[in-house]
Amino acid sequence: MPELLVPWDGAAPRRDAPLPVASPDSPDHWLDLDFARAFSESMVRPWADGWFRASVEGAEHLPAARGAILAMNHSGMGWPWDAVVFMHRLGARHDYARAGVARGFALPFFFTLPGLGPLIRRTGMWPARFDELFRLLGQGELVLYFPEGVEGIGKGWRRRYRTQPFHTSFVRACVRYRAPVLPCACLGAEAMNPLATNLPRVARASGLPIFPLSPLQLALFPTWLTSMFFALPTRLRYVIGAPLMFRLDEATATDADYRAAAEELRRVIQGMIDEHLHAPAPPVREPLPASGPGPFVYPWTASDQALAALPWGWPLLYLRFWNAYQAAVPPSGRVGAATYAPHAIDTLDEAALLVPWGWLLPLVRHRRELLG
Repeated sequence: MPELLVPWDGAAPRRDAPLPVASPDSPDHWLDLDFARAFSESMVRPWADGWFRASVEGAEHLPAARGAILAMNHSGMGWPWDAVVFMHRLGARHDYARAGVARGFALPFFFTLPGLGPLIRRTGMWPARFDELFRLLGQGELVLYFPEGVEGIGKGWRRRYRTQPFHTSFVRACVRYRAPVLPCACLGAEAMNPLATNLPRVARASGLPIFPLSPLQLALFPTWLTSMFFALPTRLRYVIGAPLMFRLDEATATDADYRAAAEELRRVIQGMIDEHLHAPAPPVREPLPASGPGPFVYPWTASDQALAALPWGWPLLYLRFWNAYQAAVPPSGRVGAATYAPHAIDTLDEAALLVPWGWLLPLVRHRRELLG
């Protein structure tokens, strides 16, 4: 066992005083479990099951005590499907109960985007800032954290399956709250967007964390910018290790100690990647929610199935789900079985997404509503 990492002793992590739901700083303020369940089962599951064939091993290691960090390697050179699919799998395993929701981080920039901002808030995402990690652990949250940060998802094809240096903020948070850290390895995400390279200067100019360029983007982006969410089909395999804890004292630990502890965990996760990379994955069938699909699941039509096979069809499917959910489940209540009548692509907003640069039309028309 590495010098600064020991097996978790099972003690419950320390907690801060709970914040009222009415407070914007409360983790429950934006979270909408009904919406998160509907989105996960309607939109994420079809891709997680068929496109990414995702499986989770080691779920028995998830601690019963609330307040822990799931530390995972990051990759993909594009939209973070490794995080989205993993959060879906965890939610489904826990029947989307509040205690089983993993909170992921996204750059604050994404919370300001029309359409995307309301989605990630309502599904449990949180702004990626140093103090917010402490806030979430102090409130007893299960946090999905990528210690490599942007350097991980943007490391490119040549450095695939090689973990980048870890940040130390998660070590400091775990030490302060005596919270366990679960090492997690994600395999397969590197193949989502192979042969890609990052253009850091363009990324900084556009405000994006990375700006990937690959044969896939060159073929699709000049005319179909809505294909930014597209990924090649690959198998996502998640392996969760046994919970560990850092043997550090906040009162005496130095910056060098935190860096050494982060490096030891990086070596643990790298070892998990190397061990499972070429090993056959067990035939794991991911469970459905125990209580059924919930109050609403978007009813895919034949045209929706066709859209799922088109790179620029993925955001159009999300738009159709969003409109369907708002029509079937009014904000005034979540009572009863929600219904929705599928329809052809006959609205101006939906048809616009099939036209090059047409994504600008619904964005401009509904910017205020989408940001609400």
